[in-house]
Amino acid sequence: MRHRQQSQRGWRWIAMLAVLVNIAFSYFSDSFMPGESIATVSKKYGSLFEPAGYAFAIWVVIYIGFFSYAVYQLLSRQRNEYLFDRIAKPFVFANLLSMAWITTFRMDFISTSMLIILVMLMVSILLYVRIRNVVLRHDYDNWLSMPFSIYMGWICVATIANASILIISQEWQGALPAQLTITMGMVLVAGLLGVFVSYRCADFTFPAVISWACVAIFVEHGNEFVSIGAVALLSAALPIGWYLMAVIKRVAYRHKVWANKFSFDEMRLKAKWSKQTAL
Repeated sequence: MRHRQQSQRGWRWIAMLAVLVNIAFSYFSDSFMPGESIATVSKKYGSLFEPAGYAFAIWVVIYIGFFSYAVYQLLSRQRNEYLFDRIAKPFVFANLLSMAWITTFRMDFISTSMLIILVMLMVSILLYVRIRNVVLRHDYDNWLSMPFSIYMGWICVATIANASILIISQEWQGALPAQLTITMGMVLVAGLLGVFVSYRCADFTFPAVISWACVAIFVEHGNEFVSIGAVALLSAALPIGWYLMAVIKRVAYRHKVWANKFSFDEMRLKAKWSKQTAL
């Protein structure tokens, strides 16, 4: 059911508050939080999976998307839309987890931050699946799922990055050849994940985020480690290439359907004309 008679709008207002607090916490945490900045902690471990600094600007896009969604779900015309009630609680949880992750990572609690980001990943998948399903059923416009596509895409990348830092913090990384192999495997997994989601969910936004991260990894490490750079470019191209191929095939299929339709109509008209002539 898309609609319901009574909406739990209280949770929607809590969702809006959670977004505002999360944004403020993220941007002002450096001024009052103990520990080092997120960038400083990341650089300390020297992970080869770490993307260039500009890649983290995607959080601005994520926060704008979250805020826009929070406003939209509070509009009076959405009052009886059941979807927004189903999204509200995990959406609140996602914002609280984000603040918890920032706190633990800044304080260099890498193992704890890894556990938190795994929960964030599960919540992001839940949000994405719930809202993407209704979009694919054409109950809602495609743009509604975009904030959650971007969020889940980046959390997938951040989870892999956090795992690479955890490996280094526990001194499990081994010698340089082993590090290169592990990093190339991680980057390739990210690219294949973009292909899978693009195929399974008919989504362009998620693979675009994966490509964004892979290009940033190339920019950061491509000159020093050619092998990582090559795999990063390949992984960036895979999801975008797959999606473009899917679009081309769909367009070709539609042209074929229309061509067959016109051919069928033409044959039917000819048969009708022949019948009338015979009479």
